[in-house]
Amino acid sequence: MKRIMRVLPIQNNQLRIETIGEHCLGEQVLPPIQVTAFPHTMEVQVTDLAGDPVHTIVIRQNGDVEVDP
Repeated sequence: MKRIMRVLPIQNNQLRIETIGEHCLGEQVLPPIQVTAFPHTMEVQVTDLAGDPVHTIVIRQNGDVEVDP
């Protein structure tokens, strides 16, 4: 069975990703993901399953992507 996921806004800059299906409706796949947009960049805060921040991904308008270690 394929997992179909939906992305729902929680607050201005947070998203919740959960599954859709008969057997797993509303099951949260990942902790909330924080996305912040600036005029020429977007930042995505990646967390572990405990909800602790692990990485920040910066996506620039020119297509460059940076990930902090």
